[in-house]
Amino acid sequence: MISESISNTFTGKEARLFHTWRWIHSSFAGEFQRLIEEGADRLESGNPIIWRTRHKYTLRIRTCTGRPVAFKRHHTLRMFPYLYYFTPTTREALNYQRLQQIGLPMAKLLAAGAVRHFFRPKSSFLVTEFEENTLDGRAFCPGGEMEHEAAWRDEFCHQNFRMIAKLHDAGYIHRNFTPANELWRKRETPDSSGNQLEIIWIDVASCQHLPGILLRNAIPDDLAKFLRFFQFAPEKWREFLQTYCESAAIKRFGLQKLFHEVRTRLEKRPASGKKDRHSAGLQNGQKS
Repeated sequence: MISESISNTFTGKEARLFHTWRWIHSSFAGEFQRLIEEGADRLESGNPIIWRTRHKYTLRIRTCTGRPVAFKRHHTLRMFPYLYYFTPTTREALNYQRLQQIGLPMAKLLAAGAVRHFFRPKSSFLVTEFEENTLDGRAFCPGGEMEHEAAWRDEFCHQNFRMIAKLHDAGYIHRNFTPANELWRKRETPDSSGNQLEIIWIDVASCQHLPGILLRNAIPDDLAKFLRFFQFAPEKWREFLQTYCESAAIKRFGLQKLFHEVRTRLEKRPASGKKDRHSAGLQNGQKS
Protein backbone atom coordinates (compact mmCIF):
# COMPACT_ATOMS: atom_id res chain seq x y z
CA MET A 1 0.00 0.00 0.00
CA ILE A 2 1.30 3.45 -0.97
CA SER A 3 -0.20 6.69 0.28
CA GLU A 4 0.61 9.52 -2.17
CA SER A 5 -0.04 13.23 -1.69
CA ILE A 6 0.52 16.01 -4.24
CA SER A 7 0.38 19.61 -3.04
CA ASN A 8 2.41 22.83 -2.80
CA THR A 9 3.27 22.47 0.89
CA PHE A 10 4.57 19.57 2.94
CA THR A 11 2.93 19.69 6.39
CA GLY A 12 4.04 16.36 7.88
CA LYS A 13 0.46 15.09 7.97
CA GLU A 14 1.23 13.30 4.70
CA ALA A 15 3.74 11.02 6.45
CA ARG A 16 2.67 7.54 7.57
CA LEU A 17 4.24 5.25 10.17
CA PHE A 18 2.39 2.05 9.23
CA HIS A 19 2.92 1.85 5.48
CA THR A 20 4.75 3.37 2.51
CA TRP A 21 4.02 7.00 1.67
CA ARG A 22 5.30 9.84 -0.46
CA TRP A 23 4.61 13.52 -0.90
CA ILE A 24 5.36 15.35 -4.17
CA HIS A 25 5.28 19.06 -4.92
CA SER A 26 2.59 19.91 -7.48
CA SER A 27 5.15 21.33 -9.91
CA PHE A 28 7.23 18.14 -9.77
CA ALA A 29 4.67 15.33 -10.04
CA GLY A 30 5.22 14.41 -13.69
CA GLU A 31 9.00 14.65 -13.47
CA PHE A 32 9.05 12.53 -10.31
CA GLN A 33 6.97 9.77 -11.86
CA ARG A 34 9.26 9.61 -14.89
CA LEU A 35 12.36 9.68 -12.70
CA ILE A 36 11.13 6.69 -10.67
CA GLU A 37 10.01 4.73 -13.74
CA GLU A 38 13.44 5.14 -15.32
CA GLY A 39 15.28 4.17 -12.12
CA ALA A 40 17.21 7.43 -12.09
CA ASP A 41 17.15 7.39 -8.28
CA ARG A 42 19.19 4.19 -8.04
CA LEU A 43 22.81 4.26 -7.02
CA GLU A 44 23.75 2.27 -10.13
CA SER A 45 21.86 4.65 -12.46
CA GLY A 46 25.05 6.43 -13.53
CA ASN A 47 23.90 9.80 -12.23
CA PRO A 48 26.65 11.76 -10.47
CA ILE A 49 27.10 10.91 -6.79
CA ILE A 50 27.24 14.06 -4.66
CA TRP A 51 27.55 12.33 -1.32
CA ARG A 52 27.76 8.73 -0.19
CA THR A 53 28.11 6.93 3.12
CA ARG A 54 27.46 3.39 4.22
CA HIS A 55 23.74 3.97 4.76
CA LYS A 56 22.80 6.82 2.42
CA TYR A 57 23.65 8.60 -0.81
CA THR A 58 22.73 11.73 -2.72
CA LEU A 59 22.58 11.87 -6.52
CA ARG A 60 22.45 14.82 -8.89
CA ILE A 61 19.76 14.05 -11.46
CA ARG A 62 18.55 16.04 -14.44
CA THR A 63 14.85 15.33 -14.93
CA CYS A 64 12.99 14.89 -18.21
CA THR A 65 12.36 18.65 -18.33
CA GLY A 66 16.02 19.46 -17.71
CA ARG A 67 15.52 20.48 -14.09
CA PRO A 68 18.54 19.55 -11.88
CA VAL A 69 17.56 17.94 -8.58
CA ALA A 70 19.37 16.45 -5.60
CA PHE A 71 17.94 13.05 -4.62
CA LYS A 72 18.91 11.84 -1.14
CA ARG A 73 18.12 8.26 -0.13
CA HIS A 74 18.65 6.42 3.14
CA HIS A 75 18.74 2.85 1.84
CA THR A 76 19.31 1.37 5.30
CA LEU A 77 17.43 2.44 8.44
CA ARG A 78 17.58 1.11 11.98
CA MET A 79 14.33 -0.31 13.34
CA PHE A 80 14.73 1.84 16.47
CA PRO A 81 14.08 4.71 16.95
CA TYR A 82 12.30 4.94 13.56
CA LEU A 83 9.74 2.18 14.10
CA TYR A 84 7.30 4.67 15.64
CA TYR A 85 9.08 7.88 14.71
CA PHE A 86 9.73 9.96 11.60
CA THR A 87 12.81 9.05 9.55
CA PRO A 88 15.67 11.57 9.20
CA THR A 89 14.60 12.64 5.69
CA THR A 90 11.01 13.24 6.88
CA ARG A 91 12.24 15.48 9.67
CA GLU A 92 14.52 17.25 7.22
CA ALA A 93 11.64 17.80 4.78
CA LEU A 94 9.65 19.40 7.60
CA ASN A 95 12.62 21.62 8.46
CA TYR A 96 13.01 22.71 4.83
CA GLN A 97 9.36 23.74 4.78
CA ARG A 98 9.40 25.48 8.17
CA LEU A 99 12.61 27.39 7.54
CA GLN A 100 11.36 28.55 4.16
CA GLN A 101 8.18 29.80 5.85
CA ILE A 102 10.15 31.96 8.31
CA GLY A 103 12.00 33.58 5.42
CA LEU A 104 15.29 31.70 5.19
CA PRO A 105 16.74 31.05 1.70
CA MET A 106 16.30 27.31 1.29
CA ALA A 107 16.81 24.97 -1.63
CA LYS A 108 13.28 24.18 -2.89
CA LEU A 109 11.71 21.03 -1.43
CA LEU A 110 10.25 18.83 -4.19
CA ALA A 111 9.44 15.41 -2.70
CA ALA A 112 9.82 13.19 0.35
CA GLY A 113 8.73 9.72 1.38
CA ALA A 114 9.49 6.43 3.08
CA VAL A 115 9.08 2.72 2.45
CA ARG A 116 7.57 0.92 5.47
CA HIS A 117 6.26 -2.61 6.00
CA PHE A 118 3.96 -2.81 9.05
CA PHE A 119 5.74 0.12 10.74
CA ARG A 120 9.21 -1.27 10.00
CA PRO A 121 11.22 1.39 8.09
CA LYS A 122 13.04 0.08 5.02
CA SER A 123 14.22 3.25 3.25
CA SER A 124 13.41 6.93 2.90
CA PHE A 125 14.13 9.76 0.49
CA LEU A 126 14.17 13.52 0.03
CA VAL A 127 14.34 15.56 -3.20
CA THR A 128 15.28 19.23 -3.51
CA GLU A 129 16.20 21.42 -6.44
CA PHE A 130 19.92 21.30 -7.12
CA GLU A 131 21.42 24.77 -6.90
CA GLU A 132 23.74 25.02 -9.88
CA ASN A 133 26.83 27.24 -10.11
CA THR A 134 27.27 27.33 -6.35
CA LEU A 135 30.07 26.63 -3.90
CA ASP A 136 29.71 26.05 -0.20
CA GLY A 137 31.34 28.25 2.41
CA ARG A 138 34.40 26.03 2.80
CA ALA A 139 35.73 27.77 -0.29
CA PHE A 140 36.47 30.74 2.02
CA CYS A 141 38.15 28.63 4.71
CA PRO A 142 41.94 28.17 5.00
CA GLY A 143 43.02 26.08 2.02
CA GLY A 144 39.85 26.85 0.05
CA GLU A 145 39.91 28.20 -3.50
CA MET A 146 38.44 31.56 -2.39
CA GLU A 147 40.49 31.85 0.79
CA HIS A 148 41.93 35.25 -0.16
CA GLU A 149 38.62 36.85 -1.18
CA ALA A 150 38.29 38.59 2.19
CA ALA A 151 35.42 40.90 1.23
CA TRP A 152 33.25 38.05 -0.07
CA ARG A 153 34.22 35.85 2.88
CA ASP A 154 33.16 38.54 5.34
CA GLU A 155 29.89 39.15 3.52
CA PHE A 156 29.21 35.40 3.55
CA CYS A 157 29.73 35.32 7.32
CA HIS A 158 27.70 38.46 8.04
CA GLN A 159 24.75 37.24 5.95
CA ASN A 160 24.75 33.85 7.62
CA PHE A 161 24.92 35.34 11.12
CA ARG A 162 21.85 37.45 10.28
CA MET A 163 20.09 34.33 9.06
CA ILE A 164 20.97 32.19 12.08
CA ALA A 165 19.63 35.00 14.28
CA LYS A 166 16.30 34.69 12.44
CA LEU A 167 16.34 30.92 12.99
CA HIS A 168 16.95 31.39 16.73
CA ASP A 169 14.23 34.05 16.91
CA ALA A 170 11.81 31.43 15.58
CA GLY A 171 12.79 29.08 18.43
CA TYR A 172 15.03 26.70 16.47
CA ILE A 173 18.60 25.61 17.00
CA HIS A 174 20.56 24.45 13.94
CA ARG A 175 23.10 22.04 15.52
CA ASN A 176 25.00 21.73 12.23
CA PHE A 177 25.60 25.37 11.35
CA THR A 178 28.84 25.08 9.38
CA PRO A 179 30.11 26.74 6.17
CA ALA A 180 29.61 23.38 4.40
CA ASN A 181 25.83 23.70 4.73
CA GLU A 182 25.48 27.19 3.25
CA LEU A 183 25.84 27.52 -0.51
CA TRP A 184 26.64 30.78 -2.27
CA ARG A 185 26.97 32.28 -5.71
CA LYS A 186 27.67 35.77 -6.98
CA ARG A 187 24.63 37.82 -7.92
CA GLU A 188 24.46 39.45 -11.33
CA THR A 189 23.75 42.73 -9.52
CA PRO A 190 23.83 43.48 -5.77
CA ASP A 191 20.53 43.21 -3.91
CA SER A 192 18.76 46.13 -2.20
CA SER A 193 21.08 45.77 0.81
CA GLY A 194 24.19 45.84 -1.37
CA ASN A 195 24.94 42.12 -0.96
CA GLN A 196 26.93 40.63 -3.84
CA LEU A 197 26.38 37.02 -2.78
CA GLU A 198 23.22 34.93 -2.90
CA ILE A 199 23.06 32.44 0.00
CA ILE A 200 21.13 29.14 -0.05
CA TRP A 201 20.86 26.83 2.96
CA ILE A 202 20.92 23.04 2.64
CA ASP A 203 21.21 20.03 4.96
CA VAL A 204 18.88 21.07 7.79
CA ALA A 205 18.10 17.61 9.17
CA SER A 206 19.51 18.51 12.59
CA CYS A 207 17.44 21.68 13.15
CA GLN A 208 15.23 21.36 16.21
CA HIS A 209 12.70 23.50 18.05
CA LEU A 210 13.75 24.03 21.67
CA PRO A 211 12.17 25.74 24.69
CA GLY A 212 13.69 29.04 25.82
CA ILE A 213 16.43 28.12 28.30
CA LEU A 214 17.62 25.12 26.26
CA LEU A 215 17.72 27.25 23.13
CA ARG A 216 19.69 30.01 24.88
CA ASN A 217 22.25 27.52 26.17
CA ALA A 218 22.72 26.03 22.70
CA ILE A 219 23.07 29.29 20.74
CA PRO A 220 26.82 29.79 21.44
CA ASP A 221 27.45 26.22 20.22
CA ASP A 222 25.76 27.01 16.89
CA LEU A 223 27.89 30.12 16.39
CA ALA A 224 31.16 28.53 17.54
CA LYS A 225 30.64 25.58 15.20
CA PHE A 226 30.56 27.97 12.23
CA LEU A 227 33.54 30.08 13.33
CA ARG A 228 35.65 27.02 14.10
CA PHE A 229 36.20 26.48 10.37
CA PHE A 230 38.10 29.76 10.06
CA GLN A 231 41.29 31.10 11.60
CA PHE A 232 39.97 34.48 12.68
CA ALA A 233 41.46 36.65 15.40
CA PRO A 234 39.11 37.20 18.38
CA GLU A 235 38.26 40.71 17.22
CA LYS A 236 36.98 39.23 13.97
CA TRP A 237 34.76 36.88 15.96
CA ARG A 238 33.42 39.92 17.78
CA GLU A 239 32.55 41.61 14.49
CA PHE A 240 30.35 38.73 13.35
CA LEU A 241 28.82 38.27 16.80
CA GLN A 242 27.89 41.95 16.82
CA THR A 243 26.04 41.37 13.54
CA TYR A 244 24.21 38.48 15.22
CA CYS A 245 23.26 40.58 18.26
CA GLU A 246 22.03 43.48 16.13
CA SER A 247 19.98 41.13 13.93
CA ALA A 248 18.32 39.12 16.72
CA ALA A 249 14.81 40.36 17.47
CA ILE A 250 14.84 38.45 20.78
CA LYS A 251 17.77 39.76 22.82
CA ARG A 252 19.06 36.73 24.71
CA PHE A 253 22.69 37.94 24.93
CA GLY A 254 24.63 41.13 25.17
CA LEU A 255 27.67 41.25 22.87
CA GLN A 256 30.21 40.84 25.65
CA LYS A 257 28.43 37.85 27.20
CA LEU A 258 27.98 36.16 23.83
CA PHE A 259 31.62 36.82 22.92
CA HIS A 260 32.72 35.17 26.18
CA GLU A 261 30.47 32.13 25.66
CA VAL A 262 31.58 31.59 22.06
CA ARG A 263 35.26 32.21 22.82
CA THR A 264 35.14 29.65 25.64
CA ARG A 265 33.83 27.03 23.27
CA LEU A 266 36.33 27.88 20.53
CA GLU A 267 39.26 27.66 22.94
CA LYS A 268 38.10 24.28 24.27
CA ARG A 269 38.10 22.76 20.81
CA PRO A 270 40.62 23.63 18.06
CA ALA A 271 39.68 24.69 14.55
CA SER A 272 38.25 22.06 12.25
CA GLY A 273 40.95 20.21 10.34
CA LYS A 274 41.44 19.68 6.64
CA LYS A 275 39.54 16.41 6.70
CA ASP A 276 36.43 18.18 8.06
CA ARG A 277 36.62 20.96 5.50
CA HIS A 278 37.09 18.76 2.48
CA SER A 279 34.97 15.66 3.06
CA ALA A 280 35.13 13.21 0.17
CA GLY A 281 32.25 13.02 -2.26
CA LEU A 282 31.10 16.64 -2.38
CA GLN A 283 30.52 18.14 -5.79
CA ASN A 284 29.54 21.73 -6.51
CA GLY A 285 29.17 22.34 -2.79
CA GLN A 286 25.76 20.64 -2.39
CA LYS A 287 25.05 17.65 -0.18
CA SER A 288 21.30 17.42 -0.05
